[in-house]
Amino acid sequence: MLLWFEFKKVLSDKQVKELNKFIEKNYREKDNNDNGAHNRKGEKLRTSDVYLTEWHKTKHYLHEAYQRSLFYVNHNFGFQTFEMNDYCDVNLNIYNSKTKASYHWHQDAVPNSSFDIKGTILINMSLKHYIGGKFYYFFNGETIHIPFLDTPGNMIVLRPGVFHKVDPVTSGERRTLSIFVTGPKFR
Repeated sequence: MLLWFEFKKVLSDKQVKELNKFIEKNYREKDNNDNGAHNRKGEKLRTSDVYLTEWHKTKHYLHEAYQRSLFYVNHNFGFQTFEMNDYCDVNLNIYNSKTKASYHWHQDAVPNSSFDIKGTILINMSLKHYIGGKFYYFFNGETIHIPFLDTPGNMIVLRPGVFHKVDPVTSGERRTLSIFVTGPKFR
């Protein structure tokens, strides 16, 4: 079973820079991390800054990457998906070393919803060198680093239900764009 797909340089360095600048000037709101995953005690697992903008504002930058992702979610993961609505969120996650930002082990999900996440699109949007902030997933008792996602402009599409995390950033700033592909509830 495939857990993720890799796409090299879906955004050039110039596009990464332009899209970062665009979102920083046009985001709808800064998420207080209430929308991120929580542990059983209700504590927030994400400590990054997250800037939310709508799909319609960013799709001219991301349409091709999204279409590539959608093909794999539908044809290789085998999931039925909804069309991306113009008002779906696109998340710019900024992991800053000043706060040692991280995202502890979690699965992407939308609890108590009428839909499910069918895939998570992650694009490295980093503008500066950083140390730490490595992306890991957990499978068959092993913690596995995906070094491919350490390069700005590279993208992965993660299968739903996979436990994953981002280690604390200890120097610099790691940026990731996340988009959730959704569809009907699993039955």
